[in-house]
Amino acid sequence: MPLRLLPLRFTLQSETLTLDFFSGPLWRSGFGLALKNHFPGVFDLLFAEHARLGRLYALQPPLAAVNPGDNFELGLTLFGAATEHALACSQAVAQLGEMGLGEHRGRYRLQNARGAGNGSAPFLDASSGLAAWPAAVAPELWLGQSSGNANLARLDLLTPLCVKDGDVACCGAFEFSQLVRRLHKRIAQLCESAGESSPLARPLTETQLRLAESVRLMHSELQWVQVKRQSSRSGQTMVLEGMTGHLTYRGDLAPFAGLLALGKILQLGAKTAFGFGRIDTRFSFED
Repeated sequence: MPLRLLPLRFTLQSETLTLDFFSGPLWRSGFGLALKNHFPGVFDLLFAEHARLGRLYALQPPLAAVNPGDNFELGLTLFGAATEHALACSQAVAQLGEMGLGEHRGRYRLQNARGAGNGSAPFLDASSGLAAWPAAVAPELWLGQSSGNANLARLDLLTPLCVKDGDVACCGAFEFSQLVRRLHKRIAQLCESAGESSPLARPLTETQLRLAESVRLMHSELQWVQVKRQSSRSGQTMVLEGMTGHLTYRGDLAPFAGLLALGKILQLGAKTAFGFGRIDTRFSFED
């Protein structure tokens, strides 16, 4: 079976919830607690020890601060067998809003839930209930995207990116060929964890790796950031690190438009279950 994807987007309204920038670890802990309390079977699939080799979900926390009264969006992408439990995950997000998030138990309400790539209509609405059954989407929906005749690509690191060369954390700009390799690795890891087949044939990945060598890094502005996370199990505070900012590449980008579009859905690097590795790509043309 080809790799199944289901990007969920939740529109939420804060009642008493206040958040600063990048609240990924907080959402991960709260989501896990809500699943464990209400849907233990789904919790085991997504959070249990056997899932450590590759989580079947990735979080997209709000990108801006949240204050009482604000509407904001939370993203959750499910992979493989996890795509069969979209309703349970949606209800867990709603339950978390009633329980309250974080130390101060900030509350919010679920307004609606929709599937990115499945059209803009919500499948779940707070006022009218369930309108449709959320279904997995094939990676080809993104792999088929085009960059036109663009020869410039700006890669924005929207949330901290945690990548390593061997056992050493990468804390600087990286060449386009390294980006392509990391996207290939991310796809392969998810396919192995899900027990499903890759949407990229080996001849295509080999061609992309060869062509990527000719795309050049032109500019970068990066910051090294640290995010604190308190373990609910041990009570210990851990520091998660990564890069934010942007990089600009120049070259023949047509062979990579679909791969970069898919990368936006999959996220990149480690700690994607905490919201790390959200990327976006903007194409342009320069004479």
